[in-house]
Amino acid sequence: MELGRQTARAADRIEWVDADLRDPRWVTALPGGTYVAATCATALHWLGEPEVRRLYFDVRRLLVPGGILLVADVMPVGSPRISRLSRAAAATREAAAGERWDRFWAEVRAVPEFRPLTKERSRRQLSRQPYVGGTVEEHSAALKQAGFRDAAEVWRVHEAVVVAAVV
Repeated sequence: MELGRQTARAADRIEWVDADLRDPRWVTALPGGTYVAATCATALHWLGEPEVRRLYFDVRRLLVPGGILLVADVMPVGSPRISRLSRAAAATREAAAGERWDRFWAEVRAVPEFRPLTKERSRRQLSRQPYVGGTVEEHSAALKQAGFRDAAEVWRVHEAVVVAAVV
């Protein structure tokens, strides 16, 4: 969040809310009212399936009719065989481009100005391991069960996906 505050062009027009999505009371940290749109990026893979389902219900209650939720996260391809192929293709692309999360975070930790931020990130993760769970189909079904009219994948690169869900 601090990186966003420091780099977003519209940071002064954004209300930044620090809330733990694993805590069922996270919605109480939000300003009152309803919303037209919500986003969730690279957070779901830190939550278990019951927490993701609860989050979808919570967000659905916050959105106005016609509102949209965009979820960007890791969602494996449904078939185990195809999922392995997708991961292999992604690893090949990452290696060719020199993109790796472990390298990225090592470089971030090496910047003195970022050390307090990376220390706080580590504290919050509390050695939690990422959980890469449901497929797009499973997320879409959970979103519809939560009361969204429609939910579908709108973008994908290997296992990195954006799902849009409309109330």
